Amino acid sequence: MTKYLKRFTQHADFVNFRGGGEYLVPNVSVCANENEAHYNPYYDPILKFTAEQANSTIKLNRVGTATTLLKNASLQYSLDNGETWNDYTYTEQQTTNSSGETVTVGYSGQTITLENVGDSVKFKGINEKFATYVGGGKYDYHRFFMRGKIAASGDITSLFNEVGGDIEIPGWACYVLFQYCGSLTKAPNLPSTSLNPGCYYRMFESCGLETAPELPALKTVEQCYYAMFLNCSNLKYVKALFVEITGNNSLYGILGGRVNANGTFVYNPNAWDEETIRSAVSIPSGWTFEAA
Repeated sequence: MTKYLKRFTQHADFVNFRGGGEYLVPNVSVCANENEAHYNPYYDPILKFTAEQANSTIKLNRVGTATTLLKNASLQYSLDNGETWNDYTYTEQQTTNSSGETVTVGYSGQTITLENVGDSVKFKGINEKFATYVGGGKYDYHRFFMRGKIAASGDITSLFNEVGGDIEIPGWACYVLFQYCGSLTKAPNLPSTSLNPGCYYRMFESCGLETAPELPALKTVEQCYYAMFLNCSNLKYVKALFVEITGNNSLYGILGGRVNANGTFVYNPNAWDEETIRSAVSIPSGWTFEAA
């Protein structure tokens, strides 16, 4: 991928450039007024998965038959660090119901094999969300499936707007998106500071993470972090910067089940001290609270 230096008249021009559809972020922004010059370490916001073990595999399945969700789902992938992009494809999965009718139950995504350690695949798309409630306690959703060892980087939001960055994350947007991905050793960034109900519901349940992605939102909403890291047995570090807890069950089970017995929960000292945060968040007895 080409890296380059781009000159802007004002830093605001750089910010506008970042949001204007370019997926490559310049290494440095330099403004005409030296007092406004900003160094910007290179950061690629496009969601990326890199193999930490040879012959690791990844695919994204669609579970269920919500017509609107499936028709609107748009996803592309790149195996050459964003130089070229291809449409991600699915194979329809069918079964026979009790009436003898053939019905669609989901769509299996193409499997991408990362043959060598360091090989990677990027994903981007234009999507409203990757899950939807269909009634009767049921959801249609997308979920990644992985084998081997894989580290994520970049922003999860590039699945929604192609470029990543801080967007208002829709309700149920990432419902169970990485659930049971024991092969996932590092999470993508979750840059959104404005949340909607259920947006990260059980998103990383039973993953192989040691460190959680930073949670920058200042306000929780209903079920936003519900069981988000449930049964993450390797997890030992969480940083959550909320100052206000609202909505039913917004933090319920966030560190529930079989998480690591010892770890650190980093909180926002602008709203909490150790005594008040301990009463607000349930963590394993071996974990400690630490001010950011």
